[in-house]
Amino acid sequence: MRKKVKKKPNNSAIVINALRRALRMESDFQDELLRDLIDRSVAIGENYTGRSFITQTHIVYYDNREIFTKNNRSQQNCDGLSSYAQNFGVRDDSILELPVAPIQSITEIETYGQDSTPTIIDSGSYYLDNYSDDDYARIVFSDGLPSIDRIENSMSIEYISGYGNSENDLPVGLIGAIVNLCVYMFSNDGCPDYEVMKNSNGMHLFKPYKIKQV
Repeated sequence: MRKKVKKKPNNSAIVINALRRALRMESDFQDELLRDLIDRSVAIGENYTGRSFITQTHIVYYDNREIFTKNNRSQQNCDGLSSYAQNFGVRDDSILELPVAPIQSITEIETYGQDSTPTIIDSGSYYLDNYSDDDYARIVFSDGLPSIDRIENSMSIEYISGYGNSENDLPVGLIGAIVNLCVYMFSNDGCPDYEVMKNSNGMHLFKPYKIKQV
C-alpha cells in the first residue's frame, strides 16, 4: 500500500495563536519558525494516532494481494469471520479498511487492468462506514470486493480526511498535545523527532486519540 497527499492541509491554521500564547510571544516575528514546529508536531501526532487533523486529500494505492488481506483476518472467530463482519452482518470479503481516520468522504475509487486502463467503481456499489471514532474507517462493497487481475497498483482510493479546516474543528485535547510538542521542540532546539517522542509529555496527550483496531 502506498499513500500520497493530493492536497496538503494548512497545519498552521491549527495552533499558531495558541502557540504564541504558550510561548508568551506578543508579535509574529517568529511565525515562520512556529509554523515549522507545528508541521513537525502535526506529522508526529498524525503518524502516532493514525488520524488526519486538518482537512486534506489523499490517494492510497493497493496491490491485489493487499486488497484481500485488509479485512482483519487475524481477528477471525471460530466461524472464520472477522469481528467486524460478524458484528455488522456483512460479508468478510466485502470490507476494505482505510489507513487513516476520520474520513469526511470518498471522492473516487478506481481499479486498473493489465494495460493500466482505469475503471471507476460506481459510488452506488459501496458505502463508507466511519461511525466509530475509535476505529479506522471502512469501505463496504455491496457485492463483495471488485475482481482485479492486475497484481500491483490494482486499486486507488481518493478520499478527504481530517476533522475540519481550522483549530475550532479539532478536539481540545489534540490542540493541547500539538502545542505541548511545539513548546518542547522550541525549548530543545535541534532535538530530533525520536527524542521528542521519547521525552515530551505531548505524546501522552496524544494517546487517547490513537486509533484502536477492533
